[in-house]
Amino acid sequence: MAAPPTAMPTLPPPAKDARDREGKFLMALSEGKKKKKLKKLVLDGGVPMSLRWLVWMEFVSSTALPNHPDGPGGGGPIGGGLGGGGPGGRNTEALKALLDAVEGEGPGRLKAAYRRMCPDVGWGEELDQVLPFLLGLAPEQDAFWIFCCVMDTHLRAYYSENAQNLEIDGELLARTLSKTDAALGHHLLTTLGIPAGTLARGIGLRGAFVGRLDDEEAVRRIWDLWLCEGGLPTLIRTAVTLLVHGSRRQALLATRDAEAALELMQSRLNGVKVEELLMKNSKMFVCYRLCFVLLPRIYSRS
Repeated sequence: MAAPPTAMPTLPPPAKDARDREGKFLMALSEGKKKKKLKKLVLDGGVPMSLRWLVWMEFVSSTALPNHPDGPGGGGPIGGGLGGGGPGGRNTEALKALLDAVEGEGPGRLKAAYRRMCPDVGWGEELDQVLPFLLGLAPEQDAFWIFCCVMDTHLRAYYSENAQNLEIDGELLARTLSKTDAALGHHLLTTLGIPAGTLARGIGLRGAFVGRLDDEEAVRRIWDLWLCEGGLPTLIRTAVTLLVHGSRRQALLATRDAEAALELMQSRLNGVKVEELLMKNSKMFVCYRLCFVLLPRIYSRS
């Protein structure tokens, strides 16, 4: 007598949902107009960990860089030889040659390679956290490419000698904070006298919040949205979210000097929900809209 047919094992609902979502991302990565499809998937939910670096590569690819509002400088890695006609807009041979020309391994090697190509760009401890963060997600060459792209399009200007861009973006952060939470804004900016640029650096703008949250997945989600949506408004709304977050807000209001407030900002924050970073809260949605209203006005005066 034949044995009864064995039922095919079924995945539990969470595992099945994750597998289905991974399949949607794989399909989007293999099709034309992938950025538009990927953006919709990213905004609808989290990015599968196994594919995150590939998705980020699509968003930072040099095909979009020439049209970026900040544009890569001619002396930057992208405009200076690493951009090309290879996968993701890279010159893979130049990228490999640059990495092979420096000794060491891990984050130190990538730092040496970047500083070799851009000796005029300043450095900061924030970038020493960004490099291992990226290496935890992507192979070395791809992690370095993502780093070069975000430096050229977003972060590099924060490390210039006069830090003018940090001051300008700090002013945007200060105005948005004051509109969102007048009491906290007045306390930090007026009572304690913290300059706008110092506030921006203190909350983590120069490193896109890497190392500022206990939940690293929340940081990765910030980067999902930052790279997907294209820049500063995502950083500003995230900075305000972290400043006004429950227990931190109360602790900041209780500080009596700027040094204590900045030390508190630089500490890791726990208990932040991804939904808060996505601006589900209607009050914080006002902050998001203000970014688009204030941004062109501030830059037009610079």
